[in-house]
Amino acid sequence: MTLKTDALAQTAAFFDSKIEAHGATPEGLDWNGRDAQEMRLRQVIKAVDRTSQFSINDVGCGYGHLAALLESDGYQDFDYTGYDIAPKMIEAAEATNAGPRRRFVQGGISDLQQADFTVASGVFNKLMGSDPQDWQNHVESSLKAFFEASTEACSSNFLTAYSDPKRMREDLYYPDPREIFDYCMSLTPWVSVHHDYGLYDFTVIMRRL
Repeated sequence: MTLKTDALAQTAAFFDSKIEAHGATPEGLDWNGRDAQEMRLRQVIKAVDRTSQFSINDVGCGYGHLAALLESDGYQDFDYTGYDIAPKMIEAAEATNAGPRRRFVQGGISDLQQADFTVASGVFNKLMGSDPQDWQNHVESSLKAFFEASTEACSSNFLTAYSDPKRMREDLYYPDPREIFDYCMSLTPWVSVHHDYGLYDFTVIMRRL
């Protein structure tokens, strides 16, 4: 088992324990609360440039809250597929957010199928003992996979290296936004970075034009 695979297995086990303890709530995803959870989701769905007739991959979908949020925010006529490596997350998603044109898959990056848009919120934050450089390589290969799986655009968020040093934790991953931007620019020239929404993280969007 590689270090990356081991870290992903630990991540799945960690989130399985969270959802068992807290249920289908932001705390079950290790978020501080609903406001922060939904603010981050609304940043990644800025990649979606229309409100109807699209398909979307939600990587690290948790209990599938994004599907409900899209509908509550006025998006309609879309096909949603949520992916998560934690089996209990998929169970919670199917129990709480199942619906027409919603599909949940227990799986990771290699299981992605083509969609108009691919979004990922919070999937890179926890190192779980990985060497930071190994995790950086995983991040870059994942971003490439997100872009290749998307016919129009993809987006991901990250904790930022510009966080308050006193609050930064050794078990979390804080990339430099400039390095993520440079890597994304190697995939497409149409990249935007959003670092202006009041949290210690940033969102990167890659588009095909």
